[in-house]
Amino acid sequence: MFLLYINDLPSRVHDTTRCGLFADDCLLYRVVESIDDQVQLQADLKALEAWASDWGMQFNPSKCHVLSINKRSSHRQSYFYELCGSMLTSVDNEKYLGVTVSSDLSWRTARM
Repeated sequence: MFLLYINDLPSRVHDTTRCGLFADDCLLYRVVESIDDQVQLQADLKALEAWASDWGMQFNPSKCHVLSINKRSSHRQSYFYELCGSMLTSVDNEKYLGVTVSSDLSWRTARM
C-alpha cells in the first residue's frame, strides 16, 4: 500500500535523474560529470523535499548518504548535497537491499 502512496515521487525529479523505490526506501542517483549535473541533483533533492511537504511526510537526513561511484579514484570528486537543511554525509560504501556497494565498485569494504 505504501508504494501506491509514493508512486508519484519519481515524477518530481529531472528526467535524467533516476529514483528507485523499494518499500520505504528511496534511492536517488544520476551521472555527475559537471557542476551542472551537481546543481541538478541538488535541485532534485529540493523537489523531493517539496513532495514530502505536499504529502505531509518528511525525510530523515541522518539516514541519507552520498556515495560517489567511480572506478578511477583519481577522478573522484567531492560534491556536497543538502536535504532538509542538513548536509548529507559522504560514505565510501553503502548497504542497499542487502548488497554493499562501494565507491570503487570493488568487493572490498571498509569495516564499519
